[in-house]
Amino acid sequence: MTEATPSFAFVLYGSPPTLDTHAIACAHSELNPQAPALLASPAQPGDETNTATLSFVDGKGEIILGTIAAAIPTGEAEAAAEFSVSRFSEAGAQPLNKHGAHAIVSLAPWRDSKPPDELVRLSWAIAAIAKATAGLAVYWGNGCVTHPADFFIEGARDSGGETTLPHLWLGVSFAQEKSGVSFLTFGMQEQFVLPDLKVWAPKGEQQDALAYTLNLASYVIDRGVSISAGETVGRSADERLIVRYEPSPVGRDAQVMCVDLPGKRSWWPFRR
Repeated sequence: MTEATPSFAFVLYGSPPTLDTHAIACAHSELNPQAPALLASPAQPGDETNTATLSFVDGKGEIILGTIAAAIPTGEAEAAAEFSVSRFSEAGAQPLNKHGAHAIVSLAPWRDSKPPDELVRLSWAIAAIAKATAGLAVYWGNGCVTHPADFFIEGARDSGGETTLPHLWLGVSFAQEKSGVSFLTFGMQEQFVLPDLKVWAPKGEQQDALAYTLNLASYVIDRGVSISAGETVGRSADERLIVRYEPSPVGRDAQVMCVDLPGKRSWWPFRR
């Protein structure tokens, strides 16, 4: 079993921003007033680099960020925009403006920290950074997803009591199948050492299926252990949906956890 990857992500910009740690700390307090405050480390004399460090006041996590005056190469950030669940919102899909700079944002873990706890704090900080520095988008590389900055900021707003934010951490692929629709997550294995999820639903139940995909992902992440084949899950105490495993439909050497919502199921191959 592989270990989860370190906690980091990217904020995308049209041009290199100026890092104002006071403004970032204020944005963090405004977005998540119930969360531990972010404190900016004093600038080092003679430090002319556009880097910064901020620490959570309770000692659980340190945010390290630095900007690079260039776009992320290979177009991977732009390609990952199609996997943001923001495209299913009322505003619909928004084109990702071309970026010319980015910030790398990482979180230094604390003793006995767990990936969900680290990612929640990283999400708070990234939302504050994007808000304070007018970011265009957030590229969550370990989830193969790029979100519009406004969507990410609102998704992390006032989440002090939340333990998981799968709508921000996971990419979600959508497919039209012969007799229904499918959703497939990206990033469960890389971030939590858990299988990605595939949920099938009859046509016309796209929104319910997406909501259940994210709810099920949140449940599995909170549980911290995969659900075995043959066990059941459901949206109510009475619903019994049988879990099964299949090879990943996107060519990765992994198994994905599959659940079918009620309806006639056709075993048509999943297509991205």
